[in-house]
Amino acid sequence: MLQKVRQIIQSQELISDNQNVLVAVSGGIDSMVMLHVLHQLGYHLTVAHCNFSLRGEESDADAEFVQKKAQEMRINCEVKQFDTQSYASENQLSIQMAARELRYNWFEELLAQHGFDCVAVAHHRDDQVETFFINLLRGSGIHGLRGMQVRNGNVIRPLLFVSSNEILHYAKHHRIAWRDDSSNSQEKYLRNKIRHRLLPLLEEISTNAPEAIAKSTSFLNQESLLYDELLDEKLQKIVTDQTDMIQLDKHQFLSNPTGAQLLHELLIRFGFSASQTRNVFDSLSNMPGAIFSSESHLLSVGRDQLELVLKSKLPQAFTPVLIEENSTGLSAPLNLMFKLYPKPQAFQPDRSCQMAQLDYTKLKFPLRLRTWKTGDRFRPFGMRGSKLLSDYFIDLHYSYFQKQQAFIIVDADDEIVWLVGQRIDDRWKVSSSTKHIYEIALLA
Repeated sequence: MLQKVRQIIQSQELISDNQNVLVAVSGGIDSMVMLHVLHQLGYHLTVAHCNFSLRGEESDADAEFVQKKAQEMRINCEVKQFDTQSYASENQLSIQMAARELRYNWFEELLAQHGFDCVAVAHHRDDQVETFFINLLRGSGIHGLRGMQVRNGNVIRPLLFVSSNEILHYAKHHRIAWRDDSSNSQEKYLRNKIRHRLLPLLEEISTNAPEAIAKSTSFLNQESLLYDELLDEKLQKIVTDQTDMIQLDKHQFLSNPTGAQLLHELLIRFGFSASQTRNVFDSLSNMPGAIFSSESHLLSVGRDQLELVLKSKLPQAFTPVLIEENSTGLSAPLNLMFKLYPKPQAFQPDRSCQMAQLDYTKLKFPLRLRTWKTGDRFRPFGMRGSKLLSDYFIDLHYSYFQKQQAFIIVDADDEIVWLVGQRIDDRWKVSSSTKHIYEIALLA
């Protein structure tokens, strides 16, 4: 087994000769064998033991055992005690998930503080088989069914291709002491039910069942790499704009037999959960307007498009800005320039949406620049009647985010003068009786 692990480490480039390895040791047979093997292979090791305080004196005895064995092997040992029950309750996690978070968070701290190159954990082939069934029963896709990776960032698993029988034989041959965790026999955990009930049944059906399943996870791992490669190519064609706002044609998902999966694979990259991605896809066939939120992004489902925006780029709470009669310009939140001049005899109106030319004598100062609100109404240039701004946005097919970014300029009576960058109110247009023009330019 020693040579088998050496070959795995070398072929997978898990550890270089001059690297410092943090070895996660619980005191059980798997981690004690891993520690012995890595020590025999001559790597620079430090032991890390987590006392989760879940089994009272038994947990404390595990910590003492690991410290003693590390001392005998002249290996430095780091031990940390956790209040796992409190952490699980505070964070609404299962005990197993709480222990996992505490363990790996501490490992990351040790890696950063002491400059370790990686942390070795003792998952083996039979753990991989159990993980396959856990994920299968949870309804995982290809990434879940491929199981654990021999390397995942700074975490390495040098025993991942070694069976539990090989580990037991090695421990007995080298007279390695270990401690049994009483919780491993408790079938309240799904992993233990699979270990004690399902796997023995599978071995009755086929003696090489664990080897065959492990081989399948290896194939799935290779296939998932190909899947990811092809998926990246496809998503790059869908997402052509990687700016702060990404717009997606929702019909390309509805018309595609694999549209739901494509959307899922895209959105999980922006922090959305699997349940959210299913809800997003379902919403594509419903009335527009649904909003979904991940930790970093906001997603809006429009009439024809999906819009994905970084939350940090969304407009913050905005205090209206006064525009006095003698103001010459603003630089924030919009770059605006104000100009007053006599109306030329041969006046030709500027039709640009970036320019508002208004009848100065009809304006009541001070003007204000503000964001729009529900109930705002104006008379779009060229129309006789008034219109709710919200209805006007619908006519323009404004998305949720476009509406959030819409500014208006109002007069002293809070009457809309200009929907900035779009259209002036007809009541303030330049007419034949206009003497002076008040011009507002929206600059890039």
